[in-house]
Amino acid sequence: MNYLDIDAFFPHYDMDQNCRTCIIYSDTTKEFVPLNVSQYARRLYFLAKLNKDALHNWSKQILNTATNLPLLITDKLIFIPVKFKPHPYTPGHAFTFGYINYNAISFYSSHEVILKNQIILNTISPHPFIDKKIRDATLLSYAYRETTSQTPSRSPLSQLSIWTP
Repeated sequence: MNYLDIDAFFPHYDMDQNCRTCIIYSDTTKEFVPLNVSQYARRLYFLAKLNKDALHNWSKQILNTATNLPLLITDKLIFIPVKFKPHPYTPGHAFTFGYINYNAISFYSSHEVILKNQIILNTISPHPFIDKKIRDATLLSYAYRETTSQTPSRSPLSQLSIWTP
């Protein structure tokens, strides 16, 4: 499947207690990859041919924060961080982060997120946390569109692609 069709990805532990990433696509199919969530996020940036560090720094400037930033791939594909219950064998961790495409969310509360494809994800993120992350993603989307509409040589985002023309 194409990375543009991803609705969510989050940690999943198999029967042997190995950490994998569960990927949910917009057509409700699931895929499990043998990478942790941060490794998979780096893979997404690679597949999209984007400079992860440059986008991260740009997002920090726009949102004026350095933690729990949404993952910006395109203006329509922005993943917000959401807290999930950790595996019972991860001592000292109260939660783990997964990511949900903010455009794929139909409904959310403090205990669940319902995607537009009717898949229910159980979370432990409080409602105000998800609200803030959706606002952050919306702001990034607007800023991305405005910045990319400038002439390419003047756009600060021209340095974000790892492939130069």
